[in-house]
Amino acid sequence: FPLGAPATQELVGQGVQTAAGFTVASTMDQAFDGVKVEQVDPASAAFAAGLRPGHVIQKVGPHDVRSVDELTNALF
Repeated sequence: FPLGAPATQELVGQGVQTAAGFTVASTMDQAFDGVKVEQVDPASAAFAAGLRPGHVIQKVGPHDVRSVDELTNALF
């Protein structure tokens, strides 16, 4: 799917794409200490904030992030 396209609820629900403009790595490629970023839409606020492929998200605001579910809950 093209990153420039709006996220669909189905893809977001599957944990494949976030509405924030980035995708996360597959379950097998995930980090043990957070959520590994796969791709970042260059036109997104996430990219403007410095998020890049390969980064591991461990915290969103005050919320610790150890899984895609925790990331989704922290973002929304």
